[in-house]
Amino acid sequence: MKNTKALLVQRRAVILILVISVAALLEPAYCQAPRIVLLVKQTPPYGGTTIPAVGLHYFDPNALVTLTAIPESGYKFVYWLGDVADPTKSTTVTYLDTPKIIIAVFEHIEYEFVASKQPTYGAPGRGGGLTPTAPDYVGRRWQPDTTDEIPIPEPAIFLLFAFAAAILRKNPKSFAKDRL
Repeated sequence: MKNTKALLVQRRAVILILVISVAALLEPAYCQAPRIVLLVKQTPPYGGTTIPAVGLHYFDPNALVTLTAIPESGYKFVYWLGDVADPTKSTTVTYLDTPKIIIAVFEHIEYEFVASKQPTYGAPGRGGGLTPTAPDYVGRRWQPDTTDEIPIPEPAIFLLFAFAAAILRKNPKSFAKDRL
């Protein structure tokens, strides 16, 4: 009885591995797309807007992409970080021969000077020196990045999970003893 039960468990594990392997092989891998990825970011997050918008963008290989940074009120554009034609201009281009990360850097220019009886050497929030103004804190909320595509794991990941499940099913007590 015990032998047939072990044989049945092994057959189920083999069937499970085969089903997962076939399903994983039928689905194309996410990383096989022939497009180039451009990740656009900005710092600080609410210092302005970028065109294309902050996030992941997919382009054809060898594309020239125009990047534009538009500062918000109270901010100014400083420079681009990354492989761009002119990092000091608010409008520049990049050549996408490989995946790239490009960051627009903005700087806050509006500060309010608050006089204090005790010197604080310009430390913000300490009652004197340069402190951020009220618009810095009003109406600013975190918003998640939205992407159109959901990444699909490689087929090999499914095979590894199936293999690990089969090993654990075969002898879970010895695995727990080895780890404890």
